[in-house]
Amino acid sequence: TINVFFLPAKSAAIPNLVPPDRLLEANSLSAATQSMMPLLGLAISATGLGAIYALYPDYFFLSAIIVNSVSFLYSGACIFGLPKIVPDRAHLPQQKVLEDTKAGFQFIWNNHVLKVTLLLSMLLNLFVAPFMVVYIAANNVWFGGGFGTLAWFEFSFTAGMVAGSILVGKLKIHRPGFAFCWGLLIVGATIALMAIGPYFWNMILWNVAAGLALPYASVPINTYFQLVVPDAYR
Repeated sequence: TINVFFLPAKSAAIPNLVPPDRLLEANSLSAATQSMMPLLGLAISATGLGAIYALYPDYFFLSAIIVNSVSFLYSGACIFGLPKIVPDRAHLPQQKVLEDTKAGFQFIWNNHVLKVTLLLSMLLNLFVAPFMVVYIAANNVWFGGGFGTLAWFEFSFTAGMVAGSILVGKLKIHRPGFAFCWGLLIVGATIALMAIGPYFWNMILWNVAAGLALPYASVPINTYFQLVVPDAYR
């Protein structure tokens, strides 16, 4: 619940920090670091928490929750210490929450590209949600539910995300909608190929491929939104 406040605010702040011609690069760096941290977290959990699970299985979940909580509190403290970013609101009249929300929906409705892309994103999240459940079930059925195999699958996906995000930042993408559609098509194909069977390296390969393709879909279209949507609506 709290995260849905943080991520839009983070995305809305980036155009106030860099010039427009470096926005794609900045978003790529943001996406890369956002993937790099879970990558490091998986490495820590696979070693430190893995050792705790082996020695003290009864304390495993409590230990994981404490470590996770401390990491979020430290991150929050770092963010709190950053300089303030003042939003551009000088040219707008003061509005109430409901009026502001209505104006936001009207802005989306009047922008065809924004409307269609947000609808596709909503459907994507709807269709991806069952995959996360199947992901865990496949690990249980095919690989014995091992903590290590699941960590490797997540590691390979996030490693692909880091590499894909860095690569996208070096590309000159002039058609973000085209990249959005092709990126999602490739991700969908990789998910289908994961269903071939209980083969460890097959899962690793297509998780890496999915991670590489996803930034190609998400980073350019987010950059486009930041360029065409005024600060008040971002």
